[in-house]
Amino acid sequence: MMEPLPIALTHLAGFLLFIWVIKRFAVGPVMRVLDERREKIAGHFDQIEAAEKRVAALKDEYEKRIEGIDEEAHRRMTEEVNRGRRIAEEIAENARREAANIIESARANIQIQIAQARVQIKDEVIALTLAAAEKLIRERLDTAKHREMIGAFIDELAQR
Repeated sequence: MMEPLPIALTHLAGFLLFIWVIKRFAVGPVMRVLDERREKIAGHFDQIEAAEKRVAALKDEYEKRIEGIDEEAHRRMTEEVNRGRRIAEEIAENARREAANIIESARANIQIQIAQARVQIKDEVIALTLAAAEKLIRERLDTAKHREMIGAFIDELAQR
């Protein structure tokens, strides 16, 4: 029988050779594949993290833009309301001016009509006075007749 030491050394040498072969041809390539896979997965996680940061940055940018749009809309709406108020005030002022012009024109027209009526009344008084004087001259009247005619003349003036 063989001695146990040389058998143990042979077993040990075979085992070490087996370990070296496994390490060289099995564990090494498997570890390289696992390392590559680990690096690839880590790369994907880095890409995902970078994408999440870009998404967050875009979200912030869009929120700021939305706020800007809201502010711009509010500003424009305020400007339009103010513009509408100014237009309403201008329209009201123009209406007031037109009303004042119409009133002034009506007053002037009334003054002209009053002046024309005075002239017409004056002409009528003159005509009536002339007619009365003509009647008086044609007839010689006594005092009673004269008073009666003047009273009739005054009554006639009052009726007109």
